[in-house]
Amino acid sequence: MANVNPLCLKYTDENYVTKQGFFVALGSSLVERLWDNVVSYRLSVSSRTKLRTISQLPFTLTQSEGLKARYATFGRLIDNVKAEMDSFNEAMGEEKAKAIKFAQLSCLKAAGELEDARVSEPTLRAMFTELYRPSGDPRETLLAGYRDFLQGKVGIDFPDCSTFCADVYGAISGTEELVTFYRISDNLSQGRAGEYAKYGDIESLVDNLEDFVANDPLDLLPKAFLSLYFVDYIQPFASHNGLLAIALAKKILSKRYGEFAYLLPLERLLIKSPKAKEMFLESAKTADFTYAMLYFIEALTPLLEGLLNEISRIRSDALKREFRGQVSEEPVPEPVAIEEITAPERATPEPVEAPVDPTPLREVEQEKVAPRVETPKPAPKEEVAEIKKPAPVSEVPVIESFPVDPKAAFAPRLSINDKEVKMAARYIMETHPDINKQQALFFASHCTAGRYYTIQDYKKTMKVAYETARTSMDRLAIAKLYQKLRIKNKYVYTLRKAGEKE
Repeated sequence: MANVNPLCLKYTDENYVTKQGFFVALGSSLVERLWDNVVSYRLSVSSRTKLRTISQLPFTLTQSEGLKARYATFGRLIDNVKAEMDSFNEAMGEEKAKAIKFAQLSCLKAAGELEDARVSEPTLRAMFTELYRPSGDPRETLLAGYRDFLQGKVGIDFPDCSTFCADVYGAISGTEELVTFYRISDNLSQGRAGEYAKYGDIESLVDNLEDFVANDPLDLLPKAFLSLYFVDYIQPFASHNGLLAIALAKKILSKRYGEFAYLLPLERLLIKSPKAKEMFLESAKTADFTYAMLYFIEALTPLLEGLLNEISRIRSDALKREFRGQVSEEPVPEPVAIEEITAPERATPEPVEAPVDPTPLREVEQEKVAPRVETPKPAPKEEVAEIKKPAPVSEVPVIESFPVDPKAAFAPRLSINDKEVKMAARYIMETHPDINKQQALFFASHCTAGRYYTIQDYKKTMKVAYETARTSMDRLAIAKLYQKLRIKNKYVYTLRKAGEKE
């Protein structure tokens, strides 16, 4: 090593330049021999892999002492982020869930950008809650399928790369039974500049990838990144190559990092900047994966540092609350200050407490509704229909006792803030135009699976009259957000899950 040309060390260990970059750095193109020395040095400290380019050159990874130190530093950063995530104690289950949701939401946003499948932020946030109702929009289907992968519900088994990718492909494309998912032509569904594999070569290239993943002794981190790069490089699938490349890399990394691997922000790596395109093309031309590897490290480092800071902030805030004695052992059933973020409905004299028995309740309802029909300015037909025709008692399921639901018994404290409530309410109004803002705000803060809410809950929370509360809860039930139940002489409302039968 003592006899290595200083130029070789400078333009390998310190600044891994391309040939063109080397000429620019030296201010001349008449330095071909010097560049050959740099290339020879790099090859002398490189690892050859089992994976080959389209033109059948083996990919290499330069592992000089300086570069190995950079790889190791990056690996320690990932370890530090994982350690911070693992540092939440048992009492911080809610805070850990918040940190995980932050990471998953960041990945999902980037996935939407990568696939040009952008949906509103309220919809993305709703996908991680019981509020979400599939709309049938292909963009939502794609992101909901990828969310399932991030949560470990898809691609659980990994017998081989093809089987794993088929599982994920089916989820994000909304197809249960795939006939084929590899390309059968040279036309890509999404335009792409640069070289990619001919469809006739895909089978042999994928077989090469299988062998590389299963048998190459390369360290797991560069192996995952080279697999990611390779899928994006050859574009073997009919569509969604970027997401499948990232999913494969995360699955490989899960062998070392477990479920934490799915939280790594790899999606940003394939939203390509001009520099990314240059480095990817250089790796393809020279079979030197080091260019792409160093770009991955450069792009991911600030993202990982940002994730580390956010996890640390969430954990620090939890410790401060605990230290100050502000963490209660008793669950808080509802978020606070709902009345502060909504204007109550028009002032209405509060009626005498309505009877619990359903028969007299209907008589009271008829007495109150009848005068409204005769007024010169009747309510719109839809409004009248919904208010005058609530679900008959005979159609409301009767239960003898409340079912025991583990989600209700062990649900985390509902400490969502006003911003999160408003965001969830906005999603409800976007997907249910017949629900008004006040009703959406109440539902957004009262939708824990396994819990039961009453008309009195609405009345007290939103500070409205009993009749307004009753019609609002019935409207939420008609919209199939709540299921209305009757236990003895009392009506209760509980969250209706997406797709749940009547």
